[in-house]
Amino acid sequence: MKSTFLKHSILILFGMIVTTLYATCACADQSVEPSGVLQQLSVEFRDTVQIHSNKNNTIDFCPDNTCETFEARSTVPVSTVADFAYLYLYFFSDYSVLSEWRKRPESLAITKKILESGSYKVCVSDQDIGRARCVLRHLSHDNKIHVFFVRFDEGVRSRRQKNIQEIIDNRK
Repeated sequence: MKSTFLKHSILILFGMIVTTLYATCACADQSVEPSGVLQQLSVEFRDTVQIHSNKNNTIDFCPDNTCETFEARSTVPVSTVADFAYLYLYFFSDYSVLSEWRKRPESLAITKKILESGSYKVCVSDQDIGRARCVLRHLSHDNKIHVFFVRFDEGVRSRRQKNIQEIIDNRK
């Protein structure tokens, strides 16, 4: 009972933080509202999405005892990091837990909304995955967004940076 109450409290707090961060972002019109992007993931994958904003803006996706962590400088808007994380998880992540989520119409709708928004319109391709590759290349290069694989072994946190260019180039 306490555990369920705590989980719901954390989700509510998470939503309030994301909404506050989004409201203060000067470039909010350039991407899908992060609360919509991350809320959809949070609803589908309870207790797996966490956001941290201090010296870096970080989004963690942790469906098991491992995580994919998306990290950028604090000058990069949370909405931009959220767009990056969503596209990466939708098209390129290896987590099998994402397969059913990818088939949902609302997941595809958010993906398309991100790809068609503001500054991402410069990415042109016949396929959504081609546009996603372009957006991720642009965001990882220009905004220095990094992806890390994190795992916890016997209480020790181990973090390894992923080569985003290699991952997006090798995925069919």
